[in-house]
Amino acid sequence: MGNLILSFSKLLEQKASRKPSGQHILDEEYYKRIEAVQFTISHDDGKKISDLDNSDVILVGISRTSKTPTSIYLANRGYKVSNIPIIPNKNIPSHLIESAKKTCVIGLVCDATRLIDVRRNRIQSMHEDRPLNYTNEKELVTKATLLV
Repeated sequence: MGNLILSFSKLLEQKASRKPSGQHILDEEYYKRIEAVQFTISHDDGKKISDLDNSDVILVGISRTSKTPTSIYLANRGYKVSNIPIIPNKNIPSHLIESAKKTCVIGLVCDATRLIDVRRNRIQSMHEDRPLNYTNEKELVTKATLLV
């Protein structure tokens, strides 16, 4: 690694510290963020809901409203985040309703036109077969109105 570090030092015009893990201060705050990221990954997309009370934040929303990216962003800031999908014709988990009394619950929304574009792009890029109502604007607006 010596030559690589030397090359980067010259390129960046900075002297290498030669300290392993020098880019991270391994303090309590660092380990708190790591724990938050691990918690968030294990609680992504409703995978684990039995301990929602341990969440600092719970995000809810329909598919493609950026629940996962927002969760990861918050986890990198040290927040333990769970995200729960709202699925049409399915009840909201009772654990979520109970946890809402103690934990910050945030509903993510998205403009219907943008949501349809995101969903169409996902279907095309992933070569998925989805029901037509996944990208049907009239149905999305109707369901969103019912949720509010």
